[in-house]
Amino acid sequence: SIIGYTVFDQKAGSIGIVEEIIEYPGHNVLKVVNGKKEILIPVHEDIILEIDDPKKQIVIDAPKGLLDLY
Repeated sequence: SIIGYTVFDQKAGSIGIVEEIIEYPGHNVLKVVNGKKEILIPVHEDIILEIDDPKKQIVIDAPKGLLDLY
């Protein structure tokens, strides 16, 4: 499970911690929490670049504007 992993964006740096994996028809979404902010990151091969289990880190390349929504 990747619950508790820290999520890093290639450009923005640390985004927050994975709190939950939300299952939607067709795709899943990571619910990432940073303080009181919740960020939803689609689980997609174009976005998730690396999952580092020993470091408990996920590296993403967020689409332009995604993080600006939060």
